[in-house]
Amino acid sequence: MSIEHKIERGCSLLSVTGLTKSYDQVAVVKDVKFAVNSGDVIGIIGSNGSGKSTLLHMLCGFVRPDLGQIFIEDKPVSLNHPKDGLNEGIAMLSQFPDLCPDLSVAENIFLGQEPRKHGLLTWFIDWISMHDMAVDLLREAGNSNIPPAQPAATLSGGQKKVVTLARLIARNAKIVLLDEPTASLALKQKQVTMQFIKECRKRGVAVLLITHDPEEVLEVCDRVIAIQLGKIADEFTVSPDCEEKLTKLLAFS
Repeated sequence: MSIEHKIERGCSLLSVTGLTKSYDQVAVVKDVKFAVNSGDVIGIIGSNGSGKSTLLHMLCGFVRPDLGQIFIEDKPVSLNHPKDGLNEGIAMLSQFPDLCPDLSVAENIFLGQEPRKHGLLTWFIDWISMHDMAVDLLREAGNSNIPPAQPAATLSGGQKKVVTLARLIARNAKIVLLDEPTASLALKQKQVTMQFIKECRKRGVAVLLITHDPEEVLEVCDRVIAIQLGKIADEFTVSPDCEEKLTKLLAFS
């Protein structure tokens, strides 16, 4: 996978204290506190509507918290926009891919960071390089058969997930947030996603993974955070001994 940097394992990358978000006076995330070190893969589990996705959206700047503080490498940050999250090295693959339907696959992969070259008077997009790099990234994301010039509106659900994973790889982030990344993917592409997570750990990139699949947790996660009604209900280290506990918790998700 194209993760160029390597981060020293075990150093503090992300921590949150008192993180809270309400909609219409109903708190969907309540006083959440946890810390993530480089190379950690954290499984986020809980029932639908428990606040898992809202939590990740606050961590990347899609949603502004009402209360609490986010720290990146022990520095307090304000993430008021997704660009703020990207500037801090945080990238997210959402449960429902957020592609621009009128743009091509390649344009969606490099949206906001298109390769450019200098002309006689100004800079312009290097379309040939962008398409060539898109082909490589799509191959790494598990599907080299998607044409980079294909409009995003014509992609299947699984293909959209592949394109968003390719975009995530291109971001070269130090903190990766994954919201059910393998949903609607074929087996081969699921395996590619699991390998991507393992490569993140190897490089010292921290991963927060929302999943309903106990096998995924046991395969790639170091620790689990279980959320119920917006609060952290449990937190434990992943080991073969926790399989029964994990299965029971996920049975209600």
